[in-house]
Amino acid sequence: MYYANNDKLEKCIDITTSGLNLAQRNGSSYFVESFYYLLSEMAEQQGKHSEAIQYTIQAYSFAKFIGNRLIGEKALAFLKKNGIDYLNL
Repeated sequence: MYYANNDKLEKCIDITTSGLNLAQRNGSSYFVESFYYLLSEMAEQQGKHSEAIQYTIQAYSFAKFIGNRLIGEKALAFLKKNGIDYLNL
């Protein structure tokens, strides 16, 4: 979040991707929904809209599984704003 808030997008993406890789190697789901949501925000800022949507779907899915209402609501709002009815995919 620090790097995202200080316009260091590439550094943010690198660290977030490293976090996802570490979680995958360890079979952990800690923070995965937040990592995907942050990647979706970074992709959107870079004009990579379809990539942002893909990350948001992953963020929403993990948020629902883990029970993170905040990320789930933010992700679902982004998808709805973009005309995607995630529940019917």
